[in-house]
Amino acid sequence: MSRPIRLRLSVRLVRQGLRWSSAWGFAVAALVLSASPARAAALWKADFETGDLSQMGKVAQELPDRIRVVSAPAPVGAGKSSLRFEIRQADIGHPNHGHKVQIDSSKLCNAVTGSELFFSFRLYIPADYPKVGKPQAIAFWRARGITPHVDPVELRIKNDREFSLHVSGAETEIWSGPYRRGVWSEIVVQARFDVSPAQGFVALWIDRKPVLARTPASTLAPPTGGGETGSGWNLGIFPQSKDLPTYVLYMDDVQCGQSFADVTGGPVKKAK
Repeated sequence: MSRPIRLRLSVRLVRQGLRWSSAWGFAVAALVLSASPARAAALWKADFETGDLSQMGKVAQELPDRIRVVSAPAPVGAGKSSLRFEIRQADIGHPNHGHKVQIDSSKLCNAVTGSELFFSFRLYIPADYPKVGKPQAIAFWRARGITPHVDPVELRIKNDREFSLHVSGAETEIWSGPYRRGVWSEIVVQARFDVSPAQGFVALWIDRKPVLARTPASTLAPPTGGGETGSGWNLGIFPQSKDLPTYVLYMDDVQCGQSFADVTGGPVKKAK
């Protein structure tokens, strides 16, 4: 009689142990999942799925159709819509905004002394984009409170097939590299904003590949009238030449955040 009793007791203990270990496993799994950090949202994002410019900031253009939201068959980077920029010879010299087509997101993604932010956007340069003579800025960070304007950080197209990144009032080129036409590229810029190059820096990724490690730079300019300085992010086409053909390019998925994951959804890759 003692053996069957011991056997039933052993089976019961085993079953209780399995139930306890299963419950403990689920509890541990739930605890781990709840402790896992969730992806933070971007501070600001424009994907143009609204079909208009309502997600953007100040718009500077000669005619209403120079900056507009488009959909397929036009190039689209993500979703169903993208932003089309166009500038023509006839626009140059216009008293309004004839030397640029520009989106100013200063109030949507504000940077002040000590801010460390990530900025990303998708860029499509058509295969038939005309040859660039003098460099064209496509993104820059303009210091506020400065007269005349100063752009401490600037990303340009130059030499027909290259990007270049400039700092210190756009006077110093710290990186250049090739770009591709007829395909979408993802560009991520990290910047810490400070007048002093000992405190400020920039870093750059193209298609999520690190091309420029953190590089010390003066990323702000001291305000001419005193007070606190800041920086506003601008996107568009900013030709230096006044003799130009018609230029058209596209941007999509424009956003800024406090981490690489905020603006890409993936882990940061560091330059070697």
